[in-house]
Amino acid sequence: MKFRYASPEFFKVYGIKTVEGEIPDFKEGEERQKALVVNRAGLKALHYTNLSEAFVVEDNERRKEGNVSMHPIVAVVEDYYDRHLSFGQRPIIYQVGTSGGQLYQIAYAPGRLNDLLDYLRKTELRIYGSSDFEYSLLKDELQKLYKKDRQVAIVYSVFALVAVLISCIGLFGISLFDIRQRYREIAIRKVNGAQLRDIYLLLCRKYLLILGGACVLGVPLSYFIIYQYTKDFVVKAPVGIGLFIISLMVVVCISLGTLLWQVRRAANINPSKIMKTE
Repeated sequence: MKFRYASPEFFKVYGIKTVEGEIPDFKEGEERQKALVVNRAGLKALHYTNLSEAFVVEDNERRKEGNVSMHPIVAVVEDYYDRHLSFGQRPIIYQVGTSGGQLYQIAYAPGRLNDLLDYLRKTELRIYGSSDFEYSLLKDELQKLYKKDRQVAIVYSVFALVAVLISCIGLFGISLFDIRQRYREIAIRKVNGAQLRDIYLLLCRKYLLILGGACVLGVPLSYFIIYQYTKDFVVKAPVGIGLFIISLMVVVCISLGTLLWQVRRAANINPSKIMKTE
């Protein structure tokens, strides 16, 4: 269970909606006021079904005072992701209070970031006499959070591209050798009345069968690898049949594109020249 301190404005800044109850809006002059708020996941983790019966007490507080009373939870808010998506939405208890802190979260209008930073620098200099102003942007923190995922995606993409290029080169070499060895057969078939479509089918049938067998083996294997990689992710993109259909179409286009030049050249050979040289 995550325990964190927050002000009433925290939920307004991030647009976290209240599901049940009401977050107190403490009046000015009410010092050290506090109330407990929990998210949906937190209410479920505490094994409560509704707000009216939800009470908690901190373990350290119970150690200090044996007869300490339970504190009521005054509101339930929506869940949100406060860490990497793969970890899901964790249960959180908020101690909402009026006491300040050393770190502040500020929302600003689009395009007004520089004006805000200038104002904060001047305010700190005027109040504390210091120009050592430090800040970070939430979008930068999110980019850092998923930096490793982007690096892994780039590495996978590069290796996949290299694998595709190597496969194309291998397919080109094998098909070039295989089709060149069949020039005499092609010439004899053309002399005996074979049409272009018959030659195309003859030369492509073998590779289409190999491609089909590769897909039969590759689709379940790739699905298993994806499942193993993402099985511990709480939130993950669905792996549907459309993904494999698109991949199959891309592979077919690349493979046929590699073959068509050679097949077209072989299908248009002059039988008399081949028979003379062969």
